[in-house]
Amino acid sequence: MVAKTYCEMSIFQIEIASKRLQNVLKIPASLKYKILSLINFFELIFKEPEQSIYNSYFEEFTPQFLVLINKLGQADANIFFSPEEIDDIKNVLSKVIQLRQSTTHEIKPFDFEHLESILAKEKEKALSYLDGSSGVVHKGEELSTDSVNIVLIEKNLDENNDSDFETGIIYCLNLSSSKRSRSEVVDKVEVNNLINIDKTQIVEQLNHVTAIAKRACSKQNIKTHYYNFTYFFELKEYIYTGSSLGIGGLVLAYNSILINEIYKYYFKFRNDTVFTAEIDKEGNLVKLDDKTLKIKLRAVFYSPYKKFVIPEENINEAKSELEALNRKYTKRELQLIPIKSFENVFKNLDIVERCELKLKDKIIANYRRYHTAVNWVLSISTLFIIIFFIINYLIPHLDRNPVNQSFENDRYVAYNKHGVKIFESEKLEEGNRDYYNHKLFKNNRFVLSDINGDGINEVLYLQKSHFNDLESRSIYCYKNTNNMLWKFCLPYKSLIYNGEHYNDKTNILCIFTVKIKDRKFQNIIYRGHYNEYFPYIIGVLDYNGNLISEYINAGHMSYGKVLDIDQDSKEEIIFAGVNNQKPYNCAATVIFDSDFIKGVSPKSDPLQDGKPGLEMYYILFPRSVVLEKFHELPEKISTQMPRNIVTGLIYNDMKILITTKECEEFPSPTLMYFFDEKMNLVNIDAEDYFEIKYRKLLINKIIPEIPLSEYLESLKSKVLWWDGDKFVNYPAINKHYLAAKDSVNKHK
Repeated sequence: MVAKTYCEMSIFQIEIASKRLQNVLKIPASLKYKILSLINFFELIFKEPEQSIYNSYFEEFTPQFLVLINKLGQADANIFFSPEEIDDIKNVLSKVIQLRQSTTHEIKPFDFEHLESILAKEKEKALSYLDGSSGVVHKGEELSTDSVNIVLIEKNLDENNDSDFETGIIYCLNLSSSKRSRSEVVDKVEVNNLINIDKTQIVEQLNHVTAIAKRACSKQNIKTHYYNFTYFFELKEYIYTGSSLGIGGLVLAYNSILINEIYKYYFKFRNDTVFTAEIDKEGNLVKLDDKTLKIKLRAVFYSPYKKFVIPEENINEAKSELEALNRKYTKRELQLIPIKSFENVFKNLDIVERCELKLKDKIIANYRRYHTAVNWVLSISTLFIIIFFIINYLIPHLDRNPVNQSFENDRYVAYNKHGVKIFESEKLEEGNRDYYNHKLFKNNRFVLSDINGDGINEVLYLQKSHFNDLESRSIYCYKNTNNMLWKFCLPYKSLIYNGEHYNDKTNILCIFTVKIKDRKFQNIIYRGHYNEYFPYIIGVLDYNGNLISEYINAGHMSYGKVLDIDQDSKEEIIFAGVNNQKPYNCAATVIFDSDFIKGVSPKSDPLQDGKPGLEMYYILFPRSVVLEKFHELPEKISTQMPRNIVTGLIYNDMKILITTKECEEFPSPTLMYFFDEKMNLVNIDAEDYFEIKYRKLLINKIIPEIPLSEYLESLKSKVLWWDGDKFVNYPAINKHYLAAKDSVNKHK
């Protein structure tokens, strides 16, 4: 049950509590700890008689509360709440909804039904663990050699916060290890994902258990060396201090030495087990205090894990507490495993599985163990030379697959996984580095991809030339430095745009590849322009560099992504930017079936051939009042854009978010358009800076006094889809695309 405070508090005390809560929400902490901290604070003020004086606290913390619950629905399965904690969260959420309905208090629009469904699923998950219908939630295999589950206590470590709120949380502790070279005569122990709070103490603790593990091996005549031990947790968003990971660090270190020394046996740890305990200098588990034991036992009890390793001296208190918990949840079966010394862990087959080395490994181990020193040195030296030659020369230089890229000394450079240079282009003109590092083009002017399906990446790149425009309109494809497979050069075209002729100044800006469904080959998609701001091109080449088709858009397309929007296992191509053709002059997004990228954007015909575009969707986004009216404000504006533009594409859980910038300022007034997998407009929202600008227009009486929420709702009627004949205000698929697709299907 979430801890609650029931004594009456002054507004001053509540203000102090709110400051502490602000710190909790800022510091690294688990999602569980932040949610429970918010619940404690809300419960504190819900019981106060005069609710209205606390509205400012709800306005401050409610949005964060709702966001955290929403994150809970996307969180890792290793976050466990008790049913009572879920009920407390649901109760607070219900009161927040009531508060919104009964007052003028504004809460940013949120799907409360979705949040309630998240909490319902969390409670169902918690109850499934308690009635025994759900097993252990854990990534990977059932057994592991290099990871164990640890239950820790998470608490606020802010030095200005005297709150004693604590909660138990279970994390997976991992160990990556290797032997050090002969010249290094000290163990190197690191912890990858701890912050600086008490980090020295934790590293000292792990150095301590490393020494105990090596001492235990020496007693068994197992020769030890010096090692690199790197400990890390799977999740990183919390603060940990203390000694509870001592037992976990020790058993991992001991097992790692067995594996590194190729001894007769090693162990695998069962993933349905949770460990906790500090280790003394003799390797014994130190007794936990009663409060700590209860918090940790409750955390494990409300999780799916089946076994809990505790110090032997805590068994009586642990049994008593477990019996109390079982009186409410009689079907929950949690096995307490009392351990005196870390060595007892490896004698308990409920915790570990002993693994014998294979015959081949035993022969090698015995040979190394019993033959003369001379034979040992000769054998190892010979083996070392062979391995060194294979690993450091033969394998790296035989590997001709480029997987990493760089831009060095005005050249594109590609390396294999061993760091051996596979490809280097000719020296490029000055300015190509800026294109390579530009946020819109990075990773799309130099591409490593296996386009012909032979298992080896080809090298594709673009270059910008100020002296030879053929270079700026070309795509190069290499197998390695001396083997150019093909070069594609975009042909010149005569263009008419808005009734005027434009010179062809083509520049291909970026490229990416897309896999052809049910085939091993890939097509190359390129994007560029025939003139700096006028018709933009989106083209398709096959893996041999042959032009398949091309699409011309009225206006630039700054963003491009490959996404399986409708989850049909076939990727769609989505581009976004603007349509600067009269009378639209606004932000635009176009979505293609990867097999039908051809034609021209609606109501344009730059090639004068009358061929329509075959885009699936073409969507226009209206110019907002912030764009149209903000220049009428008395404040001075440095620049004013002639149109809104798309500035971002985000795809998550079959939902698409398209953002449009509505004014040339920083930060920029931005609108957010949410679409589902069928490109139905689900919602329109405004970021904070748009709300600020809209409010200024209202204050200066430049626009009618319409609440922002109503204005955003009205914008839905101004979003337009192209149906092949005209733009309409409802989700429509281009009829020309549908006809072309039907024609292809009939001929199959």
